[in-house]
Amino acid sequence: MVVTIVTSGFCFIVGSILSYVLLRYIVKSRYENILREAEAEAEVIKKDKILEVKEKFLNKKADLEKEVAIRNQKIQQAETNLKQR
Repeated sequence: MVVTIVTSGFCFIVGSILSYVLLRYIVKSRYENILREAEAEAEVIKKDKILEVKEKFLNKKADLEKEVAIRNQKIQQAETNLKQR
């Protein structure tokens, strides 16, 4: 009877320790997977935002170049008008 109780207690303790170790391993594995996925997603978002900023920059640059071209054209017209007088 005492042997059964001691054996049961020992098995319970060993099972608890194994369960704890296994649970920690599973939790750590999930944590690392979640972290990797989050880093990959952050990298994708970062690249998208960089492309978005570059696109806005190029659009703004094109708009400014158009404005400069219009101003230069007006200046040339004014110079032509002055030369004709």
